[in-house]
Amino acid sequence: MAAIPQPNSGDKFELWKEYEAIAMHFNDLIIRLRIQSVGGVAAIATIAGIVSNRDEAIGVRWEILSGAFLILTLFWLAVWILDHGYYNKLLSGAVKAIVEIERDDTVLPRIKMSMTIEEQFNRGRGIWAQRIFYSIVFLVLSASAVFSLCQIGRQSGAYSGDGVSVELKIPSK
Repeated sequence: MAAIPQPNSGDKFELWKEYEAIAMHFNDLIIRLRIQSVGGVAAIATIAGIVSNRDEAIGVRWEILSGAFLILTLFWLAVWILDHGYYNKLLSGAVKAIVEIERDDTVLPRIKMSMTIEEQFNRGRGIWAQRIFYSIVFLVLSASAVFSLCQIGRQSGAYSGDGVSVELKIPSK
């Protein structure tokens, strides 16, 4: 069986540069996905607010807003799934390949960029930043949807505070 030829250090450096370009491409895709998604959510929420403020009956306003916020919540969940389940995996695979090249000290003894970034990411628990980012927007959208739905119920009389009272008795000495 013939041995597989091993690339020389110049070829490995070119391979490293190509892998680095691929990782940067995936990172750029993730950043654009997140920024454009936040912008899209904000724009659609704003449009829904403007549309619902027209001369519609108050119940219709809340129906428009609750529908918009429910759809935006599902959209945000889909973006997170795409980011976490697909793009993040692509980026992680690219970084793993770069780190493997960098660990071979005989080929690239001076380049440790991806290894250093990976160490910092792991030390700072970088995955939490992604989770917090998505959680904040998800919670705001979900709370807005629930609030809007409660307003619909309040307007229809299905949800009201009627019949519920709280009496505070303070004993006197």
